[in-house]
Amino acid sequence: MTKPKKSTRVENGRLALEVRSDSVNVDARTVEVIFAAGAAVKRWSWDEGFFMEELSMDRAAVRLERLNAGAAFLDTHDSWSMGSRLGAVVPGSARIEGGKGYATVKFSRSDEAERILQDTRDGIPLLISVGYKTHRYEKIEGDGEKLPILRATDWEPMELSAVPIPADPGAHARSEPKDDVYDVEVVTRDDTTETAAAVEPKEETMTPEEIAAAEAARVAAAAAAAPAPVVETRAAPVVVPAPVAAPAPVAAPAVDVDAIRAAETARVSTIMQLSARHGLTDAVRDAAINGNTDVQSFRNAILDGIEARQSRQPTAPMVDATVRDSQQDEVTTRRDAMTNALLNRSAPGRHKLSDAGRQYRGLSLIEMAREALREQGENTKGMTYDEIARRSFMSTSDFPIILENVTNRTLLTAYETFPQTFKPFCRQGSARDFKEMSRVRLGGAGELLKVNESGEFKRTSLKEGKEKYAIATYGRIVSITRQVLINDDLGALTDLPSQFGQAVSNLESDTVWGLIVGNAKLSDGKGVFHADHGNLAAGGNPFGVDGIAATRLLMTKQVDIDGKTQLNLRPSFLLAPSDLELKVEQLLGSFQPNQPGNVTPESMRKLTPIIEGRLSTASPSAYYLVADPAQVPTIEYAYLEGNEGPYTESRLGFDVDGLEVKVRLDFGAAPLDFRGFVKNPGA
Repeated sequence: MTKPKKSTRVENGRLALEVRSDSVNVDARTVEVIFAAGAAVKRWSWDEGFFMEELSMDRAAVRLERLNAGAAFLDTHDSWSMGSRLGAVVPGSARIEGGKGYATVKFSRSDEAERILQDTRDGIPLLISVGYKTHRYEKIEGDGEKLPILRATDWEPMELSAVPIPADPGAHARSEPKDDVYDVEVVTRDDTTETAAAVEPKEETMTPEEIAAAEAARVAAAAAAAPAPVVETRAAPVVVPAPVAAPAPVAAPAVDVDAIRAAETARVSTIMQLSARHGLTDAVRDAAINGNTDVQSFRNAILDGIEARQSRQPTAPMVDATVRDSQQDEVTTRRDAMTNALLNRSAPGRHKLSDAGRQYRGLSLIEMAREALREQGENTKGMTYDEIARRSFMSTSDFPIILENVTNRTLLTAYETFPQTFKPFCRQGSARDFKEMSRVRLGGAGELLKVNESGEFKRTSLKEGKEKYAIATYGRIVSITRQVLINDDLGALTDLPSQFGQAVSNLESDTVWGLIVGNAKLSDGKGVFHADHGNLAAGGNPFGVDGIAATRLLMTKQVDIDGKTQLNLRPSFLLAPSDLELKVEQLLGSFQPNQPGNVTPESMRKLTPIIEGRLSTASPSAYYLVADPAQVPTIEYAYLEGNEGPYTESRLGFDVDGLEVKVRLDFGAAPLDFRGFVKNPGA
């Protein structure tokens, strides 16, 4: 018998499926899945008619931020209630590799999640579908009988779902290869009618029958090649017409009447909501309620009806929550209008009311939520304020996104308008990760030497200085609860984000000015301002022309890293505490041509004054001269690459009834060189 190999591959005409043993981590309750493999899916729309939709699997085309922040893992894309949540994507696990999208999902301990996890452990394939938004398409016109292709070149996975039949046949639970799996190649015979039909389509994805046939072939081949009489196989996914009632518990110590009543209330409420959402008749709704139909069976019946209608008359696809460009334009316009109306209501002088936002002018938060539900096709008649608030946070309504937009803009406006005085004299950098960064400064190249005729150029060596620092993450969470909506507390929606925006601005300023006030140490173990660095003036010299002249002289004497090359630096900025603000204005603005002795030299009047109250905490009399950062970098501050300033993430709250918005800042700063800095302690 041949030596076992690490993977099994079944070839069935044009069908290629990777079949591997399970990769379930029992202790962690996780499994790695392939959520997309770039398959082309046949779609239909009013704009295009029939077309093939492809998802580009280039890394640059896929926005993985939402998945890597811990997106939801749902039951068949059901985002209507928390009961359909099977778990979540493990933060940071999503990636694009080898033309496929990978992620690790963690199962909750709900009954349905436990059942699916156990099926996966038992070898029943876990099939995955991704709900996504498409931000940009690339159209490839059809040629002859071939359908046109719309390739999504910028798309964003929103959630992952366990489904009975995925649109992308390459989306399934991934597993690690094991040594007890054999290479099996199945060649389809030409006279097999069923197989020939399965490989005929060239533009469409695999049908459920094709998947079942391939899986059956794999099982048969594995059974024939197995070295032992007992072979563990996997059954192909089958569509069960109706759920089988769960067996009654063998024994129970007591009957929890309250739990039974709560479960029944939840069942009836969910069936009523689904009926209203999909326009079902009262007779259908009452038959399901009175017949004790469980929620999952009722949902399956609705999906079967939708599928039957689509097969008779093609409509825009609902699978995978795809958002077409035309729909996206309308949705985006409506969201922006509602956002504008809320911002105008909170701060009319700062946010001008747009023409589109005028129709939502004056609506309370709960009225805005009701309008968002109506726009999604929900019947809100008879709903209480509490029901509207809950539905807004539980359904596919645009309202949570509108609230997030309001908090984002309020936060960023406060951040951008709050004063920061350090940026003119500091250099901005960028950090690719959170590891310690090295900033190397080369110098000491020496003077150019004369080369005689037929002479050789002489080599020189460079000196280098190295400073290290790393960025850190700071953040808080803002909660927008249903109480905020019901109470129409617009201040809670805008005031707290505004305060966070100011807090972020303050944090950055505290970090940078703290380096100056605290005299941060460089790699040589000495503070930035040190006698050995030649940038610390003698004390007892009050602020004035003479004091600035003496301080400036120290900067002009600075030499390069080699210890001998003159840098000839000139100060560009004057940093002073608030205590000296009036004297700075008098000195730099002084120009009296008839009194030569009292004239401030023109070179000093060219200094850019920066008044900072944080300097007063260390000394009311000390001041500093700083060179242009283009000449020599003094202090560098950095953000995580692609995230300059604060940024936000949101999710529907689990600990609170509402929306949670996380405010995050990745920021760091450090001194790089002492040569462009001079301190005068003052009187």
